[in-house]
Order: sequence, then structure tokens, then C-alpha cells
Amino acid sequence: MEQTKTPREPPAMSRGTGIAYAIGLPLGLLGLIFVPAGTIAWWPGWVFLAVLISAFGVSALVIARINPIIFRARSRFQQGTKGWDKALLAVILPAMVAILPVAALDAGRFHWSAVPFWALLRVTSPCWRASR
Repeated sequence: MEQTKTPREPPAMSRGTGIAYAIGLPLGLLGLIFVPAGTIAWWPGWVFLAVLISAFGVSALVIARINPIIFRARSRFQQGTKGWDKALLAVILPAMVAILPVAALDAGRFHWSAVPFWALLRVTSPCWRASR
């Protein structure tokens, strides 16, 4: 009969690492958005950051409360992480990070794909989506 291993609970993140994440990630986002945009006064960037940080914060708190073991396990690489997971992350993570400065260069500084404000409001309005 095959014996299954009981999964070990991953160690908690150190306090210093947690503080570094809590300070470093928002500062990194500020740099990725406002440096390419050319101004700190670009209001769509602030709206994006507020929504992103709020959503990540709420989801992290919910997951940490509901299943802290999964939260700890998924917050960093663990022993036994498959090679293809690392390779996939090595491709996807830079692509996801590159989206932010390219979007800020476009919308905040160069306006390569200028979209009228009324079109933005129409696409994002619930009435427009309901009529489709």
C-alpha cells in the first residue's frame, strides 16, 4: 500500500520580509506608473493604484484568514516547486510588470492611443454592458 506524505505547514514570512514587501511593492508600483507617465499628478494612475492595492490587500486578508497555510505556501517559492512553475513565472512576471510602464507611457505621457473620455465612460458604464 502506498504511503502519502502529510503536507508540512510552510514557515511564516519573517517580520522584516513582510515589512519589505509592504513598503517595497507600493513604492515599486509608484515608480512603474508615475516615472513613465512623467508626472505624479496623473490622476488615472492614482485611481489604478488605489483599486489595485485595495483589491490585493482585501484578497490577501481574506485568504490569510480563511486558509493561512495556503496563503503562506503561495506567497513564495517552497521546496519542491516544479521547474516548469519557475520557468512560467520567469516569462509571465516580466510581461505583467512591463504592462504598467507601457500603459503609463501611452496614457500619461505620449498618448499613442488617444481615446476620447466619453468613450471610456461609455465602455465602463454598467448601462453599456447591459445593452450588449
